[in-house]
Amino acid sequence: MLKKSICFLLIVLLPCLMFPQDIIHLNDGTKINCKIVSINQETVEIDLGEDSVYEDIQKTHIKVIIYENGNIETFSMDSESTSTYSQDSVQFIDGSKILCKVLSINPETIEISTGEDMPKRTFFKKDIKEIMYKNGEIETFINQQSTEELEKRLTENEMKIEKQKNDLGGVAMLITLGILAIIFISAYRTHT
Repeated sequence: MLKKSICFLLIVLLPCLMFPQDIIHLNDGTKINCKIVSINQETVEIDLGEDSVYEDIQKTHIKVIIYENGNIETFSMDSESTSTYSQDSVQFIDGSKILCKVLSINPETIEISTGEDMPKRTFFKKDIKEIMYKNGEIETFINQQSTEELEKRLTENEMKIEKQKNDLGGVAMLITLGILAIIFISAYRTHT
């Protein structure tokens, strides 16, 4: 029984260890396992792990990215929003905003420029609520606290499922013992 359990765990966990951990959910329902290389204003550059060739996906095709570290990034195109900004707008969790040009978005950080002669600035994504691009696209970030809440709910659901499996295992064991008892009693009666 223990050998079967270990083999089952290896079969389930081995693909997780061999393949990249970031997951992209596209608007059409497609799910892509990959490694996010970078996120630019209009595209997301990904590595599928095949011959180290990077591919670009238009951000308008992406619904959500779930990073290996548990951070979740959602993408939406607000059709009612017709922005007149000549720049992007970064809104922070504390309510402050910066008008800037978003240069790149990485799994942990965002790099921006506030002007041609200004140095590039880097911010942690956990401090950012959303980015509104000059084309009207809005990118929302879930902060670490929200991710922890999601992980807690997921853990609670996993524990409920595990309890249900254990309950079903107990019922199956009782049924098996009952059948064995019937067979034993039948065999005993036959020999007497």
